[in-house]
Amino acid sequence: LDDDGFSKHRVHNTKGNIIVPAGVDLAASPLGEITLAGANVSVFGSLSAPGGTLSLSAYNISPIAATEFPLLNVAGALLPLPNPGRGRVTLGSSAKLDVAGLIVNDRVGSPTMLQFPKVLDGGSIAIKSYNASLARGSIIDASGGVYAAPRGGITYGNGGSIEITTGKDLSLPGVIGGSLSLGSELRGYSGATGGSLAIQASLIQIGGGARFPNTLVLQPEFFRTGGFTKFTLNGIGADSPEIAGPGDPDTYVPGLMIAPGTVIEPMAESLLAIPNMWGNPGLEIRRYFKPDGMRKPVSLAFGALGSDDPYTIDKLEVRGDIVMGRGARIVVEPTASVAFSGQTVTLLGSVHAPGGSITVRGASTFPLAPAVAQAATYARPTVHIGAGAVLSTAGVVQYTPDYFGRRLGTVYGGGSISVFGNIL
Repeated sequence: LDDDGFSKHRVHNTKGNIIVPAGVDLAASPLGEITLAGANVSVFGSLSAPGGTLSLSAYNISPIAATEFPLLNVAGALLPLPNPGRGRVTLGSSAKLDVAGLIVNDRVGSPTMLQFPKVLDGGSIAIKSYNASLARGSIIDASGGVYAAPRGGITYGNGGSIEITTGKDLSLPGVIGGSLSLGSELRGYSGATGGSLAIQASLIQIGGGARFPNTLVLQPEFFRTGGFTKFTLNGIGADSPEIAGPGDPDTYVPGLMIAPGTVIEPMAESLLAIPNMWGNPGLEIRRYFKPDGMRKPVSLAFGALGSDDPYTIDKLEVRGDIVMGRGARIVVEPTASVAFSGQTVTLLGSVHAPGGSITVRGASTFPLAPAVAQAATYARPTVHIGAGAVLSTAGVVQYTPDYFGRRLGTVYGGGSISVFGNIL
């Protein structure tokens, strides 16, 4: 694209398909943009925009049909059913989405000296669709770049952002139930501050094996991969009448669940640029975990969105529940934050964020369908902190390595804990 001076490339085909075949590399200039929006978007080749923006959107319900629906809808009708052949983003096993910052080597003698712009920070990648199938072998990269100065010295760019949003239609958010198959390698590495990763799926479970269909299962080691310093995970939830108890027709599968006994201890891997010596002007880029006290802390945010059909009044479509099982533990590094935000939040495990912050936020009123809410005669809790739960931001002493063996480090004060909702 940049051969002809264009920095932005946008294709909108919301009634048809967009395909980038294998072997095709659609490349925008640094800080450029590529936007593909269709009924289905399939990438088997590569898209790149160093430090720029890549956006893939697939609509299950045509935006035109979504605009007409409220006008044609009769009172009491349900939202339309999902279209089986629309609303999917596909990445093939050889696909690559790349907005990583550039490796700029301006050292004397470098064959690329003064040839590349100093675009170091990673850009942003957004995948938004009802369904997404991201094959194993594909790569989604928003890492920061590296600059080697002519007179010596290395500068690192920050990691960018990756957002994968699925489970709801883009035109009519009440159309839910989409799936996410996540096999891609996700990268947000940096020698400075790592990138941010946000994922939305119908159901998300951390640890163990899937208890319900259509669940994205992530194991604890997921939070030590990719170099990210911020993770945001949002589940929607699902209706589950088969697990309803007597007299309780409104039973739902939690949008986000941390399995009992699961231990999450996030850590960000960093980049290290090593200049070659003895007349070789090249750079070697490695990944490694910095020692304790020198890493950027990793913050976590968990959410459950829920959903409601505005055309029915006697039942919620789904409720956004977060459940942290017994014996589960989250331990983040000093000054990091952990947040839970759902229509209901149940914490039966422990959360430790030394000198950082913990936020627990449930709905201000218990989520009920309008007809049921009018008949309610008592308050229901939206935040349940179990008898064995622990929320701690107590201060800590953290030592840092010292070449001379001196006792150096930081003494952190206590952090903050905030709890909102109808609290039990």
